[in-house]
Amino acid sequence: MTFMKDREADLRDAPVAVEPIDVDEFPPEARESILGILVMLGDNKYQLGRRYGEWATSGPTLEASVAAASMTSDEMGHARSLYPLLRKFPGAPPELKKEDDRTAFHNVSFLDTPFLQWTDLIATAALFDRALSVLVEGLRDSSYGPFRHRAAKILQEERYHELYANGWVETLAQEEGTRIALKESMNRIWTETLTWFGPDDDRVLGIAAEQRIVDVTGPELRERFVSGVQRVVESIPGMGFPASAPLPWDRWVAADRRLRPE
Repeated sequence: MTFMKDREADLRDAPVAVEPIDVDEFPPEARESILGILVMLGDNKYQLGRRYGEWATSGPTLEASVAAASMTSDEMGHARSLYPLLRKFPGAPPELKKEDDRTAFHNVSFLDTPFLQWTDLIATAALFDRALSVLVEGLRDSSYGPFRHRAAKILQEERYHELYANGWVETLAQEEGTRIALKESMNRIWTETLTWFGPDDDRVLGIAAEQRIVDVTGPELRERFVSGVQRVVESIPGMGFPASAPLPWDRWVAADRRLRPE
């Protein structure tokens, strides 16, 4: 199975754009926002695909392993459809042509290392994978055509990930031991997932909203994400919503959209 397939061919038949699609038609601050979104989506999807791929032969069941392999292919494909757009940006991270092209990525810290247990994979699929999709949903009507053209294809495949994660959350919640482990896994990544959308004064998504690159600001995307997770988690007996606390912006690293260790 080819996990590093390029999805550009799948996107050739996208509808003709009405708004400007060339990045040079945007003002400099908007181009910086487009680049920021490209990196925050592309690098996190690539690293998420790697983490899923490590369970392609290690899932608790054969079906789980096959699903992990399928989600690996999807996430790598999404990253591959975004990376070629970096060619338009001088000084951008190099696009990824093969797996060892790059060693430094701008991703959340919990994707730096492999998942230790199956509940880590499910928690990440249920939370952070969903967070990525919330941002992609905000790009459906983007004034930057390449985002708009890719959004529908990405969201079509992400719908499967959402259903799969929700099903596993329900299954793991049925037994006390796995329910406790799942809650611990979710709590470990909850705070950084929330901060990934950025603070109130975040320039990347703030300027993107002003330029209609994304439909709302980062804090508003975070509200959408929390609302969606809340509807799912609170409907499952025995599952509580992850504990809320003030977000640790003092540890926020804007360049990588991640948190420094405590």
